[in-house]
Formats: sequence, structure tokens, C-alpha cells
Amino acid sequence: MSLIDTAGNLQIVTGLAVLVLTPWTPANWTGGFTAILAQGTGCESVCVQLDQNSSITAGAVNWVTIPATQVLDPTSATFAQIANPYTFVASTNKPFLIVVGGYQSIRALESTPMTGAGASITAYVTQLAYSPVSNIVYALPTGANTIGKVDILGNAGAILDGATGSAVPANGIYNGVRAATANPANATNGNLVGIMADKAGRLVVTNGHVRDLQGIQNTTIAASGTETTIITAGTAGVFNDLCTLILSGTGTAATVWTLRSATAGTLIGSFSVPVGATALPVIITFVPPLAQATAANNWTIQAGTGTNTGCQVVAQFIKNT
Repeated sequence: MSLIDTAGNLQIVTGLAVLVLTPWTPANWTGGFTAILAQGTGCESVCVQLDQNSSITAGAVNWVTIPATQVLDPTSATFAQIANPYTFVASTNKPFLIVVGGYQSIRALESTPMTGAGASITAYVTQLAYSPVSNIVYALPTGANTIGKVDILGNAGAILDGATGSAVPANGIYNGVRAATANPANATNGNLVGIMADKAGRLVVTNGHVRDLQGIQNTTIAASGTETTIITAGTAGVFNDLCTLILSGTGTAATVWTLRSATAGTLIGSFSVPVGATALPVIITFVPPLAQATAANNWTIQAGTGTNTGCQVVAQFIKNT
């Protein structure tokens, strides 16, 4: 006879198979003893209750061959995992939910022999045709793991990535930055820092280079036609690229001053510098900075004549690698 509810729906009751196993005692729970919980039944999970009496002093069971991630606590709201093997605890009724996960046979295998005068465990087994756990999350093993293609879905599930040269996607990742009305605390060299913007989200950009890698050098040259260093050589691998050069004539005779990026190096430029009380300095700004040809070298300047010539030189530079 079929069971029909008041709405005319056929009711199907999921079947259960309940077993009470032969008690486990020190007499049989030794020497690799095995008890079958389910074999070839097609069940999706097995509930096991171990009623452990007060006389147990040692012993453990291994649910084989079941990964630890499939041995769960049915009384836990999150189906917490239970260690496999499980060590017996006297005077404890311990429930287990074992997710079959495609295994054809579930067995209880003696892991540690049971001891204790009068010790006994009664195992109640319920084979379920379903699994109470809808989803089991397995952690990736340690080391390298190949995941394959991963799609990122943006707003409303829209695709936000696109191939090179394709049309711009309708959605994108919102990339926020930190709004600043004061300078943040300085970080240590090599540490991760946040991008800084003004209150409207416009990026703050430093002109030229970071403050710590800018330099300025002031050189006074008396009446001399000798090549003179105006920027000291940087350390190994460092280029001192020239940003600004200010030349103020201090002699009584005007002359042409020649610039080089190393002593006796290739001529970079020549500059006529006026002299006299009303003469204005020559100010040259290089945008982009004038690149030094070879790292760890000095910059020099030299007057065309050493008679009645002199110059005050201010050179600003950035340290590049």
C-alpha cells in the first residue's frame, strides 16, 4: 500500500538499517580485530554510538579506511572532526558520524588492544541512505597545489577580467587608496606601505624621486681652469642623475663652463655664465633628469679660462640604480 498525504503527494521514507554489534571486550579487541559497520549496502553515511563502561583502562579504534575529514561529531553544530583513531574513554557514550564518500566497506579496526577487568563496549550502528552533511570542505595539502583556471566574478556576478586587446569589461575591481591630510609614519626600508591619495582620491606623486634618494651639493670654484667635482661619485652601482644645475659667476671675466659626468669624460654641455653685480645666475632644470653614463662616478665642471673666473655651483641630483 502506498502512503499518500492530504495533498495527494506520494510519501517516500528514507530507509534505515540498525545494527547492534557483538560487545567489544579485552577478549576479542586485540590482534587486529575487525568489526564490519557497512559493506556493499549503498548507504551514504553511518552513525555509530559507542557505549563504553567504567572498567576500560586502554584501547583505541581506527575507522578504516576513512580520512579524518569524514569522521565527524553529529552533536556538533558544525560537524567538528573527531580524531581517527579514537582512544576509548571510560564511562562515556560517544557518537560518530562517518561519511562514506564512495567507500564500499566501513570497518572498525582494533588500533590499540582493550584492557581493564570487565571492560566492555557496545556499538550501535545506524546505516543512513543519505548524508546529514551537505558539504565537506577539505583543506589543500601542504606544498604546491595546481588549482587550474579561477574565474573572478565581480558586481552582480559579472565577469570583470578580459583578454588583452578586448573590449573593456563592464565591471572592474575597485582599487581604493588611503586618504591623507597628514604624512604617515615612515616605514622601514623594504616594508609594505599603502598608496596615499588626497581626500578626493587623487594619487599623491613625488616629483623626481623619494626624498631619501635626492641629493644636493654646493661647490665654490675660485679663479681656476681646473676641472672640479660638483657631485661626488655615488657608491657601487649608483647613478647620480642630474636634475638641476645653478651657476652663479663670481669672477670679473665671463667664460664658458663645460659639464661632464665623469672626470675627463665626454662633454655633456657648455654654458656661458655672465658676471657682474647685476648678472643673474644660470638655472638649468633637466626633465627628465640628465642620466649619468656610468655608475659610481662624479660630475665635474671646468672654466674655459682660469683668469679672473670663478663660479658658485649648486647641483641637485637623484640616486638611481
